Amino acid sequence: MKENGLNPDQWTYSVFIDTLCKNKRIEEARVLFNSLKDKGIKANEVIYSALINGYCKAGRIDDADSLLAKMLTEDCLPNSPTYNALIDGLCKERKVKKALLLLEQMVQKGVRPTVSTYTILIVAMLKGGDFDHAHRLFAQMVSSGNQPDVYIYTAFVHSYCGTGNLKEAEDMMARMVESGVMPDALTYTLLIDAYGCLGLLHRAFDVLKQMFDTGCDPSHHTYSFLIKHLSREKLIKENNNAGLDLVPNISFVDVADVWKTMEFETALQLFDKMLERGCSPNVNTYGKLIIGLCKVGRVGVAQRLFDHMNEQGMCPSEDIYNSLLNCCCELGMYGDAVRLAEAMMEDGHLPLLESLNSLVCRLYDEGNKVKAKVLFYPFGTQSPNMSPGIIGLKNLQTIASERGWCFDATLNYGFFTVPTLVIFAVSKLTIEVMDD
Repeated sequence: MKENGLNPDQWTYSVFIDTLCKNKRIEEARVLFNSLKDKGIKANEVIYSALINGYCKAGRIDDADSLLAKMLTEDCLPNSPTYNALIDGLCKERKVKKALLLLEQMVQKGVRPTVSTYTILIVAMLKGGDFDHAHRLFAQMVSSGNQPDVYIYTAFVHSYCGTGNLKEAEDMMARMVESGVMPDALTYTLLIDAYGCLGLLHRAFDVLKQMFDTGCDPSHHTYSFLIKHLSREKLIKENNNAGLDLVPNISFVDVADVWKTMEFETALQLFDKMLERGCSPNVNTYGKLIIGLCKVGRVGVAQRLFDHMNEQGMCPSEDIYNSLLNCCCELGMYGDAVRLAEAMMEDGHLPLLESLNSLVCRLYDEGNKVKAKVLFYPFGTQSPNMSPGIIGLKNLQTIASERGWCFDATLNYGFFTVPTLVIFAVSKLTIEVMDD
């Protein structure tokens, strides 16, 4: 910079110090901070805040506290991010009383506490079981003009559910709605799980009905908890002569294990319970179950749900197709994968590039070049709504090179993106792949 006549200023150094801290290079950040005085640069609140936050993230609260004291002696007024970083660090060290003193200092210095300030402290109080103090802080937050968000309300719901105080959890959700903040999938799921843990599955499904009525889509975790509790209920009924103490306790089984053990009949039971409460299973319901099963390789049960979905007159989503396709490829079930790829393209969906590459390579390795070419270049003929062909050209070239194939392609293309992958939209593609 200096060679080009540019001199680094406070903001330049604040970026360097913040970056070093985020990369856990705290000592280097402090050396750079200490060098500022010799350079004739006065550290501002952004620089101090970055370093204080770095110390707190590293668990070095005393260093952060000392730096705050230095900041004040240098007549540099801390801002809310400065205090929030230190308050958060203190709460993580379970020094909540000291954090509250810092809140008082913050107000005395004329720095307005933010939603984040109160959230940090309220969550710390709730974790410590101090509901009264948490509610006082909540009231202080509202009176100071800060609007509680879904995160704070959900923190209360989580804590009440964890202690079995479900009436208080329901009351907090009602208060939440009255204030104009709608519960999200996590809020509802916490309550569903809490009712399930108490064996009150009818109430859990009542909460699910509330989700449907408010237009909140149940998440992967919502359904996994319901399945978990349905499985637990089944075990209790099967062991009714053994007594509850001898029934395996799967209440806190890992979410992944739910999909490893779930049977098709359990899914049907879930659907029946949903229908009883007036919330019909939809594409989202089937999708969450099928994707969960595919993640753990349970393609057999996933396929039965896929077929059941079609029997109900529902069209599978692109995510459902791709999840099944990827699972089939990973398990080496290429015949099923080919049928799925053909079916999804007929329905106007695109296979994920990774699965398509895997499938095309496998077909070429097995000598089925005709089928591979059909999958590689199907779009212009099978779906008028799609671009004539979609493929990752670099991926194809790599595949051809690794297998010793002769690859020739001419194309005109434009770039577009899907969530995390840049691929080519091929408008004209002529391809010839031959063995050497």
